[in-house]
Amino acid sequence: LGTPWRGEIMGNRLASPPFHLGMTLSRAGGDGILCIANDITARKRVEEAVALDESRLEALWVLDQMADATDAELVTFTLDQAVRLTQSRRGYLVLANSDGETGAAYTLRNGGASSAPGIEGPIGMRLDALPTWHQLCRARAPLLDNDCLHEQLPEPLRALSDPALARHRCAPSIEDHNSVAMVSWADEPTDYAESDTRQLMLLIRGMLGLIKRKRQLEAHRDSEGRLRAVFDTAQD
Repeated sequence: LGTPWRGEIMGNRLASPPFHLGMTLSRAGGDGILCIANDITARKRVEEAVALDESRLEALWVLDQMADATDAELVTFTLDQAVRLTQSRRGYLVLANSDGETGAAYTLRNGGASSAPGIEGPIGMRLDALPTWHQLCRARAPLLDNDCLHEQLPEPLRALSDPALARHRCAPSIEDHNSVAMVSWADEPTDYAESDTRQLMLLIRGMLGLIKRKRQLEAHRDSEGRLRAVFDTAQD
């Protein structure tokens, strides 16, 4: 009878989303073909969830190894992973400056699957021009906003965004009771899950931790340099 063929295909039902089918085709005597099909959608969802969890762990591990990366490289990696891991098509990242009133915004126009993500920024802006920032400061928790995202964006970001954005979610990073950063992602084909939010908050905290350590090391080196200069002058 020959060796049966086994494979997977996508099936369609009227008024229902596509589903996964596992199929086996074998000869049934003469010119007949026996087809056995099983709905394997549940199994595929489990496999996809496991693969996504592995990708999330890998992203955090890679970020932890980027101690020598520049700020631009850290921002690019974090925003690219934010979009890729949530299967979104847009991403925004806002970092507050030390004055707490101004910040720098970065945007990723394209999907994060590309090897060279289209990061644009930094775009200087006042934080009071971003309503979502104040909502996060008050809520101190992630927010889901499906209405009028484009109209709420400040002008520097509005020019780079898509008026048809949907399923916008944003999460803050709180430090010393103040918001120091905000990451937003939008336009996932399906509803966002809480696991998306947790992953993005872990990523942004990891990025901010690396940037903070870099600043501390730079300040330490500057302090050592000034002390050495004073000591050398005193010796003279």
